[in-house]
Amino acid sequence: HLMNLGMSVLKREICDRIGRQSWRPALMIDTVIFTHQILDFAANAINEPYMAAVTSNIGYGQALRVALSGHSLALECEQLKGSLFEWHRTVIVNLFNGSSLSEVPSLQRSDLGLWINHKASFSINELPEYTTLQEILREADQRYTDHILAPCQNGLKVSETHLQTLSDHVSRLALALSSVIDRALATEEARDSLTRLFSRRYMHSILQHEVAYSLTNSSSFAVLLIDVDNFKMVNDAHGHQIGDDALVQVAETLLSNVRTSDFVFRYGGEEFLILLSEIAVDLAHQKAENIREAIAGLRIPSGTGSEITLTVSIGIAMHDGHPDFNRVVGAADQALMTAKEAGKDRVVVAN
Repeated sequence: HLMNLGMSVLKREICDRIGRQSWRPALMIDTVIFTHQILDFAANAINEPYMAAVTSNIGYGQALRVALSGHSLALECEQLKGSLFEWHRTVIVNLFNGSSLSEVPSLQRSDLGLWINHKASFSINELPEYTTLQEILREADQRYTDHILAPCQNGLKVSETHLQTLSDHVSRLALALSSVIDRALATEEARDSLTRLFSRRYMHSILQHEVAYSLTNSSSFAVLLIDVDNFKMVNDAHGHQIGDDALVQVAETLLSNVRTSDFVFRYGGEEFLILLSEIAVDLAHQKAENIREAIAGLRIPSGTGSEITLTVSIGIAMHDGHPDFNRVVGAADQALMTAKEAGKDRVVVAN
């Protein structure tokens, strides 16, 4: 769509410039027709590979539902239930203690809300529970904002009826998650065989979805590209089995340092990519530093009585509103190269 608009602007500008020439009318008409044909040919040349990529991503998106199913999805839902109950407990405790609710996120911004709005759109969007979760989440968040948060901010008492309604919504959300867990306990397929992270082949579908969500909702996301420094030396010195063990521990460390709503991919070899949804650059940078420090703290048995330590270089790029997701991945890759050239074991944010 943006490309077609651009072509329209070009055509108008060229026609305007041709109209200001002192040419014969027939020559002007021939020139305009020829110019339009050239621009239409260029537009088709640009559109064809793009549409082919979109079609391919639709296929990957369908296969992605398979990769997101299974025990890991069930585990995520259990974690989300715990997070939901903790959110509810925090609201109740703060109310009874007379504490402010300003630090308590809305349900839409909670771990559960982010998961429903992002990752669940791939994993369970064809299940009836997905629509149920969306509807309950919207209704519960609206009631929390209007009948609990707003009165507290205005120094008014919250009625027990509204508290009971919120509890009912929390119970319904937990019940819907339990239903998803029951459906999700199936064999996992199409994940990276070593790390069990998402395969790179699904990255395009997820990034395309995140770009569309970001543009529609005026939100932002970050891409982190992570490379294990000098990893070839680990394989050469200790063998590929120890190298594989090290990659598994790195993958587990990445997963333990992101939110349930985020995506972690094995990008290739010793490289990993993380997509952090709905996040500001300062928080993305802090998460990257946490990851770098956590991996530096790993102690991996070498098999000969000694321990192996690792460092990582990380490049960060924020989505800038451009519809092509390759732009943000390319920016993260350039930031990673800068981190490598600057001495490794560091985090660099793309300009």
